[in-house]
Amino acid sequence: GVGKTTLAQLVYNDSKIRCYFNKSAWVYVSPQFDVTRITKEVLESISLHVYSGLMGLSAVQCTLAKEIKGKKLLLVLDDVWNESPSNWEQFLEPLRVAKSVRIVVTTRSKAVAQIIRTTHIHDLSCLPQDQCKLLFEHYAFGGQIIDGSSRLRKIGAQISKKCGGLPLA
Repeated sequence: GVGKTTLAQLVYNDSKIRCYFNKSAWVYVSPQFDVTRITKEVLESISLHVYSGLMGLSAVQCTLAKEIKGKKLLLVLDDVWNESPSNWEQFLEPLRVAKSVRIVVTTRSKAVAQIIRTTHIHDLSCLPQDQCKLLFEHYAFGGQIIDGSSRLRKIGAQISKKCGGLPLA
C-alpha cells in the first residue's frame, strides 16, 4: 500500500508518544469488524494477560473499562473496513471511562473516517512518477550516482513506472 500501517507504526512506537500514555494497544481489525474480538484484543494487549474465560461482549467491555479507568490510552486499529456506526458506538462504549483516548485508524475507506468522526484525516497518496523514480534509484543503487544514459537507469525507470507510485512495493 501507500504506507498507512508503516506511518501508524512510527507514531505508535515513538518514545515521546509512548511516554505520554499509560496504556497502549495495537489491533489488526481486518474486513470483519467483530466488536467482541477487537475489544478482547485491546484488553489483552494493554493488560499483557490472556483472558480465555471472558466470552461475552459485556464481560470483556467491563474488564476493559476497569483496566483503563482514569488512564490515558493510545489505540491503533489497523486496516479497518467497518462502515457501521452502531458497531463503532458499541466498540467505543467502554473507552469512555478513560481519562484520555487517542485512536489512530488505518483504512482504505473515506467513509470509515467519516463514520468515526475523526478529527484529523491524513490521506496518503502515491508518489509522483519523478519522486518515485528518485526514491527507487536511491535504494536500488545504494545511493550511488548512476550515469543518466546507463542501461541500469533505464531499467530503474521502467520498474519505478510499473510500481505506480509505490517504489518500495
